[in-house]
Amino acid sequence: MQLRDEGGSLSFEVRDDGADLDPETAPPGAGVVNMNDRLDAVGGRCTVESAPGAGTSVRGVVPVPAMA
Repeated sequence: MQLRDEGGSLSFEVRDDGADLDPETAPPGAGVVNMNDRLDAVGGRCTVESAPGAGTSVRGVVPVPAMA
């Protein structure tokens, strides 16, 4: 897992080299849907990339409010 401060946003990436997720044949699981909903609620976004033999990568970005 990687976590980075990108000046005004916080980004993360989680990767594995396991079985791929094929969005054409399998709908997103509850975990992906839940994560998308939570990130969307705070103005963030999430992407999932997966390829046969290459595993899956989940990336997210969340805005961080400026401190006064």
